[in-house]
Amino acid sequence: MGRRHEVNFVGRQRLVIVFAREPIFDLQQRLFAYQLVFRDGEQGALPEDFSTAHIDTEGNTELISNTEKREQARDADTPSAGSIGLNELLSGFTSVVSVSKHSIEQGLPEDFTPQDTILEIDNFDESDLDFISTLKSLRSAGFRIALHNRQSLSLVSLTLADYLKIDTNKISLKEFERLRLTAAEHNIQTIATKISDADQYRRCVNAGFHYFQGYFFLRRAHNNSDDLPANKLSLLQLLAQTADDSIDMDAIRTTFEHDATLSYLLMRFINNPLINKSHKITSIKHALTYLGEVMLRKFAAIISIAQLNQDNVNELLQVSLVRAKYCEILQGDSDNKQDAMSAFMTGLFSLIDVILDRDMESLLTQIQISSDIQQALVAREGRFFPMIGSIRALESSSWLQFKAFAKDLSLEEETLQSYYVEAVKWNNALQQGDSDMFPRAKPKG
Repeated sequence: MGRRHEVNFVGRQRLVIVFAREPIFDLQQRLFAYQLVFRDGEQGALPEDFSTAHIDTEGNTELISNTEKREQARDADTPSAGSIGLNELLSGFTSVVSVSKHSIEQGLPEDFTPQDTILEIDNFDESDLDFISTLKSLRSAGFRIALHNRQSLSLVSLTLADYLKIDTNKISLKEFERLRLTAAEHNIQTIATKISDADQYRRCVNAGFHYFQGYFFLRRAHNNSDDLPANKLSLLQLLAQTADDSIDMDAIRTTFEHDATLSYLLMRFINNPLINKSHKITSIKHALTYLGEVMLRKFAAIISIAQLNQDNVNELLQVSLVRAKYCEILQGDSDNKQDAMSAFMTGLFSLIDVILDRDMESLLTQIQISSDIQQALVAREGRFFPMIGSIRALESSSWLQFKAFAKDLSLEEETLQSYYVEAVKWNNALQQGDSDMFPRAKPKG
């Protein structure tokens, strides 16, 4: 399998936070926030047993009890506790976190910065004036408050809430319309949750929701069976070429030479001072030779999937890239570099059917992808299947499935979580505007 990055247990028992992040979109299907779903918290809420936590530089997440926090506070050489490492992981995105009264009273982790955190509150006693006062103080400090599954809005709710989160499977559209009008009068925005497919998403849009949470964007929308346009087929073939055991440099050069956007991206990339500090490169052939096989494979694969996804929700690309890196990390320090690349491509190809709105089996057959990747993505078996299965389970917070895949991989769930964190950080770095690995296409006009 490759490297084994186990969580260390030194000095005292460490508990590792395992959590997923579920995207929330605005009306334009742009990412608005990530809901954090914790494995060990009730219904995905922040675990109550600990008020602070810390992710070290290796991606290991340790929870620190209140007693330990006080002990560490007395040690001047101890780094600040109270962090669960979300600043780098979320890279400036807003997080939505379900928190209990107990968690709030014990003190929120330091990573939950007011400007970037929405606190989701479920049931609470509206006659508890002290707790209401605490919530109002948090709101005054900059935190936003989301109330969950309210069938009616009391005066207390109206003075506290910035958002109203509603499970669309538990309320009729008629009931929602009444809530929506009341919420609008008090500038409270609505978030539809548990959206599972495109039809349900469209119904929620038409009903007047402001934001939309769920994995509907990972489902094929129209079950299209038409032939792919020539430009997308060439990109798909380029993507397949990068995964082939024996890379055909002449074929790849031809693909780049016949696609103006790909040529532009390649030349911009190769002449970035972080990549090439010697002299300007002006030919496709020279650029491909300069890159070398490993860098070329990754560059071509990432650029191809990005171009194929241009007409879709951007989060599809992000999920594909995180899956790719996660699978590559899982494959680990194998002596066979092709195995690591095949694992990377398994993750990258895992949503190609959604991106192109075509049947996975016919797509992979059309481009003659390797049997190992086909087994994992079509037959759902073979050596790469537990890799892609484990990250799918983690993404959707299907904890029993996640546990089963961890067992298949002979790894702890916490270790897989650390790989996921590492993959998310890698992808966050790619998305930076000045990233040397992920140059943007030339602006239109």
